[in-house]
Amino acid sequence: MDKLTALRRYWTAYSAAATAHCTSRVAREWMEQGVPADTAAAWASLNYLPAEAAPLIAAGITPATVEEMERHAEQTAGDRDALVAERIRQMVERGEIVDPANVIRVQDPTDPTREIIALRGEDPRHP
Repeated sequence: MDKLTALRRYWTAYSAAATAHCTSRVAREWMEQGVPADTAAAWASLNYLPAEAAPLIAAGITPATVEEMERHAEQTAGDRDALVAERIRQMVERGEIVDPANVIRVQDPTDPTREIIALRGEDPRHP
């Protein structure tokens, strides 16, 4: 079977099951990694891209394991919103993202479809 035919078959199975990252480019990446379409769709439905899931797959972790870990984390945190807030707090502490409370957003006066975003403390007028 040629590569295009293989991708078409893979895409048919993948797109029927994936609820996120449902593009032919992502499906091709999964196929090239050798992940079966149904397994790739399960990872994609958990919002994992192939490169993000690769180390987990190599470690023997399955989508079902990740789902169970997420359920446990949500229960431990109290609910989904509390878990998200805790993860954001941890990412801010590690310097991976900027604390949303320290962001100033204003509409661009020259283009109302855009925003101007600045960090508090960078502008002496907004300590």
